Amino acid sequence: MLQELHIRNFALIDEIRLHFDTGLNVLTGETGAGKSILIDALGLVLGGRASTDMVRQGADKSVIEALFVLNSDHGIGNILKEQGIEWEDGALVIVREVTFAGKTVCRVNGRIVTVQALRQIGSHLADLAGQHEHQSLLRTEEHLTMLDAFCGDEVTRLRTQLSNTYENYRAAKQTFEQAVMGEQERIQRIDMLRFQLEEIQSLELKPGEDERLEEERRKLSHAEKLFSTTASAYESLYQGFSKQGSIIEILHKISSDLDHLLRYDSNLSSVVEMVKSSAYQLEETAHELRSYRD
Repeated sequence: MLQELHIRNFALIDEIRLHFDTGLNVLTGETGAGKSILIDALGLVLGGRASTDMVRQGADKSVIEALFVLNSDHGIGNILKEQGIEWEDGALVIVREVTFAGKTVCRVNGRIVTVQALRQIGSHLADLAGQHEHQSLLRTEEHLTMLDAFCGDEVTRLRTQLSNTYENYRAAKQTFEQAVMGEQERIQRIDMLRFQLEEIQSLELKPGEDERLEEERRKLSHAEKLFSTTASAYESLYQGFSKQGSIIEILHKISSDLDHLLRYDSNLSSVVEMVKSSAYQLEETAHELRSYRD
């Protein structure tokens, strides 16, 4: 039940604190006395829509506090548990603040919650009904709760026990499913790693093979240029490119001509040897170029 309602800077109200007792509580007064303002404040603390018009003129914010005292077996316990709200001795304190800038803050037992969560909690605490408004009696989701409450404390206790048992079952089932899924993922991971390892081993990779493959790729991508250039060099060295003959033929002729001069001057012997050596080296070079070209 609602035990206390504290309102500050709300609409026309500066500050008021109301205490309610068990049984029937009635608020009476003439039209315009402010009865509807109290109901609006209660609706706001239960998750109703906030507006800056609710803030009293000259104030920075409106604050509405409500104290509810409930039985420990009240059906709201599971909702509070989902929101991580501690609930002891059946006391529930709800605070709703609305600033002049339009910001709103909701707290339940000191914990900040969203307006949607507050509205869900508030729907289990009070039932505000006016002309043409539906009451909780017409909400089918509330019928089982009403029926269980009508059946007495024993049924309510069994319902709470069943609810707790079912929650434990769901938690255990989720843990089991996660364990099974984790084992399946582990097996799949092992199979994938084993397959990848076999693929790598089948390639018989060797140190430096990536550099060798990169070099092979460069060679193949420039194969035409390599072929044409080496073929041209070979032809120039060995087959000739002018009427005078190839470079090697010219060197051999020079070597032969100089060789005849040795009879006149032996100092040319070193020059003749260098020319002959150059001719032999170029012949070897030509053979290497021909092999590479082929």
